[in-house]
Amino acid sequence: MQQFGLPRAVLLILLGVTLLTGCRGEKSERAGPADDDLTWRERAATIDPEFVEDEATPRTAAEDFKQFATANWSAIPYYSSDSELPDPPPLEVVLQIEPSVNLPIVGTSPPLVDVAVANGRPLKTLVDPNAAFALSELTVIDRTLPFLPHPDRGAAISLLFRHPVELPGSIDELRGSAPVVVSHRQEKFENVSLRQLSEFIEGNPALHDADCELTMVTSSSGATCRFTAGTSVILSNLQVVNGNGQNSASVWSAPFISSDGRLGFEIFNNDGDVTLDTRLTFTLHSKLEQVDIPFEFTNLTVPDFTDAAARTRLNQVTWYPSAIPLADSSQLMVEAKPRWAIPELQDEAPPTQQLTLDVELRGPLLEQLFALGELRLNNSRTNCGELAKAPRLFDDLTDQLAGRDDTSGEFAAYSQNQRLLRLNLRFETPPECSTEIESVVGNVTVVTARDIERITLPRALATENAELEHDQLKAAGIQLKVHRVPNLLLVVAVGGTPDRIGRARTMTPDGHRIGAPVYAPSFVPGAAEYAIPIPAEGTEDIVLELELPVGIERHIVPFRFEHVPIPPKE
Repeated sequence: MQQFGLPRAVLLILLGVTLLTGCRGEKSERAGPADDDLTWRERAATIDPEFVEDEATPRTAAEDFKQFATANWSAIPYYSSDSELPDPPPLEVVLQIEPSVNLPIVGTSPPLVDVAVANGRPLKTLVDPNAAFALSELTVIDRTLPFLPHPDRGAAISLLFRHPVELPGSIDELRGSAPVVVSHRQEKFENVSLRQLSEFIEGNPALHDADCELTMVTSSSGATCRFTAGTSVILSNLQVVNGNGQNSASVWSAPFISSDGRLGFEIFNNDGDVTLDTRLTFTLHSKLEQVDIPFEFTNLTVPDFTDAAARTRLNQVTWYPSAIPLADSSQLMVEAKPRWAIPELQDEAPPTQQLTLDVELRGPLLEQLFALGELRLNNSRTNCGELAKAPRLFDDLTDQLAGRDDTSGEFAAYSQNQRLLRLNLRFETPPECSTEIESVVGNVTVVTARDIERITLPRALATENAELEHDQLKAAGIQLKVHRVPNLLLVVAVGGTPDRIGRARTMTPDGHRIGAPVYAPSFVPGAAEYAIPIPAEGTEDIVLELELPVGIERHIVPFRFEHVPIPPKE
């Protein structure tokens, strides 16, 4: 049993750092995609059912927005995972969207690129390594920041692509869509103290209906203040000001996201505690609507790139396609890139670098990914002999199915919006005579679901060591049992393998999301478990919500990479 100690310890550490304080909210009763997948109109409907039916709020058409695009080389250094040197600068396209109607764009979600071609070759989009841990995909537009310029009522959206191996003179074709959120109602609050704001939240109809909340938080570093709003509105352009309405020099704010998806700001004081006399100016946007803006550009001019030193690192951006053709390449393509990395398990000092092969699966099939796993390597060789697989922290879980958010073992990143799944295959340091990976052959299983149902279990944690019952769980052959460990409740789903059960959420009876249950394959064979933090009070009333997949399909994706040059060590 000793072999299980490290993964469980790592799991609990991750749990500790991902828990955030929840806030008041409402819950949707409808089955379907998780809250994170809802449009802003659907989110608003869960809070204010009259919003969707409001005849005074017209639906905005994509034709009501103008579009412009420029291409350049990004000045912001980009680092690949485990890389100490920045990659060659990404190719950046800045997409500007401006409404022709009198509606400000107040937020954007990650754009989806369908086609990006330069020199007749696809451009590869860059994936934010933190995307899997983000609590909200919405980026609120703040027009008070001089280093993030946006048009007066529009939005500037950055699309980043890996530095191409062959320098393009232009982007031949760029096509996709950008979700933006517009506001049909705006109300500005100027020079309002926190004391006044606390009263306004109860007495001002706009703030009260927006489910705004003001919370003072005390820690060893001093008292701060969190100002958040419900999911049907957006707070933006918040500035801390003095009595004359000028920007404060010592008190400042930063965006804040609560664990139930409420957006807002946290306010800090460099000189000590934040007091109720602190004054704010901000705008409250309501009657929100999400509009998907399709974009299409051809022959976008790309300026010359003259940094020869950066071009020498092209081995970090060269991707090699799998030699095995897939049945439907329009749904999925597989590529790999070699690099050197520091071992996860290392007794030597200084550590020797391991050869790693990053394998990327990209395509529309991954929009329905529900589980992944069963990675198999059949043959791995360099031109000097066998390429041995390196031991990893989570080897005891490697050959099992994993949830789509699992980043243990070989599964490094998943992005539904960018239709990407990344694996890291790690090998022992090959002999010095090795100049190329002669072959790496294997396959990986991905499990997709046509739809996802959500079931609700009231008072799920009221009784320890109890079995939870639900008709849909019973039909699926899944048993849920609750166990208490120090500071945690473990919900074990016997029969709940990752291709049969998904994410969990814990909520108060009125729909306020609390904590952040951590899902992991269980050490009980044929089971999965959720680690749930025990709140200070009210455990008996906690509602547990679980995902069940509908229309499961298993896809075995083969790959074979041949004659891949081994890059020089950094």
